[in-house]
Amino acid sequence: MTTFTVNVLFRVGDTANLNGQGVRLALAKGHVQPGETPKFWATAGIFEENEFIWTDTYGLYASPVPESAALLMAAQSTLYPAEMGMSYPFVNNVFGSPSAGQPGTYSMVNDSGHTCEMGLLQQVEANRSKVMGHVATATLATHMTGTFAPRETASVLLYKQDSTGDRVYGMPITVMADGATTVTVHYSADMNGFMPGSL
Repeated sequence: MTTFTVNVLFRVGDTANLNGQGVRLALAKGHVQPGETPKFWATAGIFEENEFIWTDTYGLYASPVPESAALLMAAQSTLYPAEMGMSYPFVNNVFGSPSAGQPGTYSMVNDSGHTCEMGLLQQVEANRSKVMGHVATATLATHMTGTFAPRETASVLLYKQDSTGDRVYGMPITVMADGATTVTVHYSADMNGFMPGSL
């Protein structure tokens, strides 16, 4: 198991200014483009020193989509951890015993009789608070198979809620894209975004 760590640093004045504006820190899986609003993996209040830690351990989840609101299932059914290279059936609202799947991926077959949002989840610790977040999703009709390849690439960004929802604030930065396991980035008010390295 590999552990990944992202340290995010802010100057005192920037910490106070951003918190005063209601801006929050977020981590999203994959590469986030400026102007894009991704699905956040973890969020945190902004401190001078922030830390996100996770391992390359994944689980599976399934939840009803709005068209299938009559589905008799808790808001979410999960299996954590899941075994890579296996395919899991989803029947009677639970994940069953796996069979061989594609190497290097996680697969699930929706045999629930209803359309479900299904995908991977992964635990991350954000400033010492552990959260389990959805990191890859797909809407699968009954009898469809979803196959997901794990990735450790993530993006650090700031966001602010307004009347239209969450809005990315400033320039995000992509981390772990080069196979690194520990990185440090800092916020630059002059750039209104993140830069690699310490302050």
